[in-house]
Amino acid sequence: MGVVYRSSLIMKTNRRRAREFALQGLYQWQLAGTDSATIVRQLGEAKGFDKIDAAYFRLLLEGAIAAAPELEKAITPLLDREFKRLSPVERGVLLLAGYELT
Repeated sequence: MGVVYRSSLIMKTNRRRAREFALQGLYQWQLAGTDSATIVRQLGEAKGFDKIDAAYFRLLLEGAIAAAPELEKAITPLLDREFKRLSPVERGVLLLAGYELT
């Protein structure tokens, strides 16, 4: 028997989209060292930004960046390798999730 998905279950909420944009911002912050204000401005011009919870996006991005050193210290003992050896996407996901959980 196949799995039936209801369209309402796979629709993206404005908070889910905010998380996706925050992850993009964390990626940019890690690779380019861009400050959060610049990232917010740049992503604010991206396609689909008008469909997100912009306040939540800013909270996640700015909060995860500010808390990154403490989050890294908390996450590192749980990893099988150094935090810096994770890919930028993996680090971004862990920082974002860690920030949301706190």
